[in-house]
Amino acid sequence: MNKFTIASCISISIFIFSPSVFGYSLGKTMYDVDWQAVILDILTARQEHAPSPEQADETEVQPVEIAVESGATDGDEPPVSTDESIVVFGEITSINPFTVEQVEFDLSGAVIETDDDGPAAILLSDLQVGDIVRIEGTRSNETSRYVADRIFVDAEVEGTITQIDAANASFTVLGMTVTTTSSTNFSGAGLPGGLGDLAAGQFVEVTGYMTSGGGLRATRVHLEKAGSDFSVKGIVTAVSAENRTLTLGSLTIDYGNAHLDDFGARGILVGDLIEVSSTTPPPSKLAWQVDEVELESDTDEEFESAKLRGLITALPALNLFEVNLKPVSYSDETVFECGSEMDLVLDAEVVVEGRYTGGVFVAAEIEFDSNKSCEDEHDDDGKDGRDHDDDGDEIENDHHDDNNDHDDDHDNDHNDDHDDDHNDDHDDDDDDD
Repeated sequence: MNKFTIASCISISIFIFSPSVFGYSLGKTMYDVDWQAVILDILTARQEHAPSPEQADETEVQPVEIAVESGATDGDEPPVSTDESIVVFGEITSINPFTVEQVEFDLSGAVIETDDDGPAAILLSDLQVGDIVRIEGTRSNETSRYVADRIFVDAEVEGTITQIDAANASFTVLGMTVTTTSSTNFSGAGLPGGLGDLAAGQFVEVTGYMTSGGGLRATRVHLEKAGSDFSVKGIVTAVSAENRTLTLGSLTIDYGNAHLDDFGARGILVGDLIEVSSTTPPPSKLAWQVDEVELESDTDEEFESAKLRGLITALPALNLFEVNLKPVSYSDETVFECGSEMDLVLDAEVVVEGRYTGGVFVAAEIEFDSNKSCEDEHDDDGKDGRDHDDDGDEIENDHHDDNNDHDDDHDNDHNDDHDDDHNDDHDDDDDDD
């Protein structure tokens, strides 16, 4: 009876007037009731129904674990990567920041390779604007930051100039016709003026885009003081396994004593893209005895995002063409910019964007870069959405003009009514006079 409250008294009173409360009948009066026994019975009943301390602890609210579908089966699993694999084939347009095909890359952890010398054979300082490179890396979907893991660079031809055709802005090296343009980057000692400073007998290293005729449109021409490694890339147009000779452009190659690289068990076939190299230049009339014949092939890796620039070098089949001797496929879902499927002709310059799988570029978008008027228009449309904003401003201005016209009409009507009322009042005053 240490906690007897007013509520308990009210409960007792209700129980007393009930038909039967703890054995007490309705006929008993308040004075006939043994109050001490009643209260004791009530408290005893409460204690019997109250949970024990152990039970109270067991009835505490327990935390509920909610399973969230995150793709992981274990809490210790690492988070899913948001990086996207990417490969870009194209021309270096800036060194700092390092930019290829309008994509800026972080090179802090990149390995730079050449076909001749292997990984880490050259430094970043050896790369120049105009070099054609293949960059493999990742793109963060969260920050849109591009990080290069591997940079592959290799010249298309290295050798001695044998002929210069100033009228056509071209020259010949190891039987390959190299054409220069206003955007070709000339580098090297004593070559500030461009094509006019070149002469037969000079040793040059050239990178650029292959043409459908086996030539090269140069993006960079580097003049060297002297050279001991001669090399050229091209498509095999004829081969004699018996004589161990092949035809590459205008050159006849003798590979009898050459090391064959990356061919595996098979031999050299017509249509192969190869690079031949030697420590001696080709003779004027005899077959050129080379030291190595390498089968050129791109990476076998898969890339979620891919970009490629170059000239169309072949149209082998429906929905398939080659850019810089690399296969590109497209479909009805491919988007064409600044042109159409009818513009897919030999030596047209294109930029392909899509993905890279099975050694083939699968095009999501194809842009014709040679159509400058369309390109300029496309760039103008994309400049911060100005055209869209201008249209919006015109609509907004028209709306304001309409409002102004409405306000002017309202003001004029109001003024006219006011003037009329004022004049009527004035006339009434005159009549009164």
